[in-house]
Amino acid sequence: MREKRSDIFGFLSLWVGFIGLLNCLVPIVGLIIIVFSIIFGIISLIKKERTKWKAITGISISFTALIIATVAIIISFIPDPTLSQGDKPDWAPEKVYDYGYPVKHDEVEISVNKVFFSYGKMVRPGITIKNIGEDTVQYSPNDFTLVQDQGNEKGKRINPVTNSEYLLKSGELEPGEEISGEIEFVFPVNNSFFALVYKDEVYIDITYN
Repeated sequence: MREKRSDIFGFLSLWVGFIGLLNCLVPIVGLIIIVFSIIFGIISLIKKERTKWKAITGISISFTALIIATVAIIISFIPDPTLSQGDKPDWAPEKVYDYGYPVKHDEVEISVNKVFFSYGKMVRPGITIKNIGEDTVQYSPNDFTLVQDQGNEKGKRINPVTNSEYLLKSGELEPGEEISGEIEFVFPVNNSFFALVYKDEVYIDITYN
């Protein structure tokens, strides 16, 4: 009677493949595990074991994990569309957002929907503030400033025009509510970097192009 042999390499390929699938997003470690699973599966097939399903399944799982890891790597190199890709001065924070995208900060969501420029001396961003929290939030045009690059360490900060007919009025928002309005700033507009800043923490690039 022929002795039944155990397909140890097929077994290893199958279980190492599962481990590789669970760790496929772990840099280097996941890739090493996947490679070993494929190697074990190939050895099992070369040895011509009577049952090949373990090796075939292990290799299939490993290639699935490899595809997932490859897609994750590609996605990691795609820039975040909400982040500004323009040139930033050294004093600007690492994250500067492009306008047109909602930006979350604490319990509010800020969106710059449009920007009006006039006569090279005025900029008027149209904004929307939404309460995404569970409590009432206060809002004010004074929460916003404009900062312009002038080659110094911090940039020049400009406050809103308080007597502008376009000025967004102060108020409060209940959970789920939102308000839209405009804030006017007067200063010489040029092609240098400038951003709308919310509470000194959120920078939204509205550079004039």
